[in-house]
Amino acid sequence: MDLTNNSHPQYMSENSKSGVHVRIAVYKSEPLDYQKFRHVALWFEFDNGADSVVIHIVGPTQDYQLEVRENYNPAGSRLFEKEVKVGWTKVDLTKSQLVDIVSKTPIDNTSRGFNCQEWVGDALKLLAQEGYIEQEEYLGAVDGMIDATMEAEDEP
Repeated sequence: MDLTNNSHPQYMSENSKSGVHVRIAVYKSEPLDYQKFRHVALWFEFDNGADSVVIHIVGPTQDYQLEVRENYNPAGSRLFEKEVKVGWTKVDLTKSQLVDIVSKTPIDNTSRGFNCQEWVGDALKLLAQEGYIEQEEYLGAVDGMIDATMEAEDEP
């Protein structure tokens, strides 16, 4: 079988690993770096040369707002702790399409327990349900995000 033939499905799936690289940025919290206070954000980089974009929720509990930061590299922040790799989108998306999709993720300002970690998990679940990322990538990323937040201290 000629693997240089672009119609070969296996070749296509390997070759189509372009588009949008999806990650979770994990930040230390200040002044105390406790597990439940670690901040997380979705971090997207585009193979087409478009500027990266970070989408997250910010603000006090029960008053969260969606924030989209274009041309921002979270690794440059002094509070950046680590990245959790999610994977690549299964289809090419423009930055505006991606922001529109992720912006549909509900922000539950009625719950005192809701936070950025839950929102990122919900946004990844939405991306998986809509077919933009694999279910396994979503589940693995949420596990990785939880592990990264658990690396902080437990509250005394």
